[in-house]
Order: sequence, then C-alpha cells, then structure tokens
Amino acid sequence: MEIETELMSHDPNPLSFVVPDENSCVTAGNLGFLKQDGSKSENSESALTKNCGRGRKKSKSGRGQWTTDEDRHLIHLVEKYGERKWSVIAQMLKGRIGKQCRERWHNHLRPDIKKDLWTEEEEKILIETHAKVGNKWAEIAKSLPGRMENSIKNHWNATKRRQFSRRNCRTKWPKPSSLLQNYIKSLQFEKKTEKYSTTHNY
Repeated sequence: MEIETELMSHDPNPLSFVVPDENSCVTAGNLGFLKQDGSKSENSESALTKNCGRGRKKSKSGRGQWTTDEDRHLIHLVEKYGERKWSVIAQMLKGRIGKQCRERWHNHLRPDIKKDLWTEEEEKILIETHAKVGNKWAEIAKSLPGRMENSIKNHWNATKRRQFSRRNCRTKWPKPSSLLQNYIKSLQFEKKTEKYSTTHNY
C-alpha cells in the first residue's frame, strides 16, 4: 500500500543547506510543529533563517549530514506518525533509513532537547554522576533532563580540549577554570599518579 505524503516544495531543484549535526538550528519547536507542552510554536520561519546562518550545498546522494529541508520533513512526519514508525518515516526521506531518522529525532530535533550553555548546577550533576558510573553517557543523561547522550559526551570532550589548550596557551591573566575542568584535571592527575606508582613499584 502506498503511503501518501505532501511534497516538500513545488520547486524541482530546491536549494538545500547542510545543518551541522551537533548544532542544528532546526527543532520541532522553532519550526512551529511541536512544543514540549504539545502546543504550536509561535516562532516564525524568518527567525529560523536568521539563526541558521550560511550553509553549504549538500551532495545529491541524500546521505551524510542532514539538510534543513530534511529536518523540516522529518519533524512533520514525526508529528503525523509518532515516534515509533521509523521504517515508515524513512520511506518518505530518500536515502535515509529508520535508524538514522530515529537518532536524528532523539539526538537533535526533539522539542525538549536543551542546546543552551551548560549551567554550573548541570556540571555539578555531571561530575557527581560521572564519579559513580564513569563514562556511561547514557546513564548520566538520565540525571540531566534535556541533555542527550551525545551532547553530554561532546561537552565532556570539549572541556578536555579546553583544558589542554589552557596548558599550551598560558597568559598573564588566565580565565578561571570551570568546575568540570577542575574535575577532569583531577582525574588526569590521579591517572598519572597511578601510572607512576605502577611503573616504580619494585
């Protein structure tokens, strides 16, 4: 049975822009489809265009990074078919499979995803949970509503890179380290101490 769907555009050759996976400016909320409370968003598409900035043309293969057109279509299809029928939804997104659609929605497009700056309280929770479970990002995500597994891992790795950059670019007035930077620094020190003790244990 054929599944009916609306065409994305009357233009036979629409211009597509690549949307960076970790910083997609398209969400179910700002496209006017869904909000966390189930109501319609009042944000206009002009605001979306303003925030997205410039993009690059996407290859014709339909695979790889997602375009704004694909994100819009996926959000519309999830609103129509729900968050379970990924194989059905994938049939309407050329070059995409159900797993890709599911991960794109849950990691980047869900209206309850938080993409703003991390707060000190969130970093405290991250540190406390990491001290208990280690690098189990999915487990840590359960303690941080709105923060997805990928975003937590990326925040952790970005903080580690900043810590390394601080060591290589010392200034006369260095910026104070964040709680997470200090925690990661302590882990690295413990690891070096343990390695030294093992090496010199006669």
